[in-house]
Amino acid sequence: MSRPPFTLTDDQARRMVAATAILGERFPLDRHGHRPFVAGFMRSVYEVTGRVFSPSIYRRLLAAFARDRSPSTTTLALEKKLLEQELERANTALARTDTGGAPPSALEDTVAAVRRVLAEYVPLFIEQLDARAPEQQEAHFGYLVARLAESENAYADTRANAARVAAQLQEALVAAAIHQEQLAIAQAALAAQAAAVANMALELAEMRKFTLMSIEGARGETRDIKDVCKQLRADLAMRDNELDALRRLGYRQAVESSHSKGNTR
Repeated sequence: MSRPPFTLTDDQARRMVAATAILGERFPLDRHGHRPFVAGFMRSVYEVTGRVFSPSIYRRLLAAFARDRSPSTTTLALEKKLLEQELERANTALARTDTGGAPPSALEDTVAAVRRVLAEYVPLFIEQLDARAPEQQEAHFGYLVARLAESENAYADTRANAARVAAQLQEALVAAAIHQEQLAIAQAALAAQAAAVANMALELAEMRKFTLMSIEGARGETRDIKDVCKQLRADLAMRDNELDALRRLGYRQAVESSHSKGNTR
């Protein structure tokens, strides 16, 4: 069985026209950001119909009551989710208050207290209003309408501020995630550089050890060469002495031989 088409009653349509006019004055048209207006519009739809709809239904309602507003599907989905979360918190706070439990926050405590006051004094107010003259009722009704409009304005402003804070928080979370990723990359690069420095230090230590061993080996070879040179010098000096001795001996023998030849003559 197909779902019946979505429609508004005449009374709901009139209320939506009035609510949309108030929202249009409170949130002037901004081509770069429709979120405050969309948030207020969705809450007006909920106040009129008591229901939460899909983004496609909200787009149809915007086309009918605010043609100059054209938010993206992402904005509609996000604001719908925020509205559902807000309604869930309000229902939870109301349930805890009805069962005597402690409210989760001061705001929810205030909402519960206002609900209790309204439940106690609205019947008395209706009785007093019935007892007044028609002109007094009209004046008092106008006063209440003005106060209601002020309350709606304050509520919409608070909701817009909350939306802006939520958007800023989301941006901060995204920036923090980017910074965390950059920090992880920097830490990985630092660890790689530290490992490279450690390997370089180890290589330098090995090179120093090899160089010292090479220098010590060269010193040993130098000492050996010096010892060989010293021995060669000693052998050369000894051979020079022997050669001088042989020369002197040969010279004496030649002199003696010449003397012997002269005596014989």
